[in-house]
Amino acid sequence: ATDVFERRNSVAGIDTAVLIAVDQSASMGLDEGARDAFDAIGAAAGATRMLAQVLSRCPGVAFDVRGFSAGTDFCGSGHGSDSALQKQASWHVFKSFAESASAFTRRSAALYKVRSTTPEIAALADVLRIVSARKEQRKIVIWIGDGASYSAHAAMALQAKYPNVTVIGIGIRVDLSDCFKHSVEVSEAKDLAAVSFRTIIKAIAA
Repeated sequence: ATDVFERRNSVAGIDTAVLIAVDQSASMGLDEGARDAFDAIGAAAGATRMLAQVLSRCPGVAFDVRGFSAGTDFCGSGHGSDSALQKQASWHVFKSFAESASAFTRRSAALYKVRSTTPEIAALADVLRIVSARKEQRKIVIWIGDGASYSAHAAMALQAKYPNVTVIGIGIRVDLSDCFKHSVEVSEAKDLAAVSFRTIIKAIAA
C-alpha cells in the first residue's frame, strides 16, 4: 500500500561542534532563605538536559557537556586577562565529544550539584581551547551561568584570541552582554529551556 511508508528527506547541516559549559559554583544554588528564591542550578540543569536531547538529533553536530567550579590554584604570572588564569577550573564531564548521548543520560543527575567559587576566566579559557581545536567547520560554546563575580573585561579579551569560536552566554537573571557578544537573559526558570533552545538552533542554522 502506498500509505504504509512515508519518505523523509534529511538535509545535512554544516559540521558543528557545540560545548555546553554549566556554572556549578555555589552562587547557582537555591537560597531557601531568600524572599524570591530561585533555583538557578535546577533551571540550568533542565535546560541542559533539553539541549542535549536536541543536539543528539541534529545531523552533523558533535557536542560536549560539562560543569565547572573552582579547582586548585597555581602560581602563574601574567598581565591583564592572563593574570586571571591563576585559578584553575575543576570540571565534571557529563558527555565528551567522543561519547554517545547515553553517557549524558547516565551522568546528568550530577548537574544539580553546586561546589565552591566561580573560576569563570579559567573555565572559559579551557572551553575555548578545546572547541577551537575541533575539526568541525562551525564551533560554538553555550555558557550557562549567573554572572556572579564574572570579570567582563577579561572574558571579552580572552574570546578575542579565539575568533573562530562563537560564544553564547545564557544569563540566569543577569545580563551577560558585557561578557559575551551573543547573550540572552532569562528571568524565570520556566523560560530557560525555551530560550536556550531558540538560541542554539539559531546559532547552528546561521
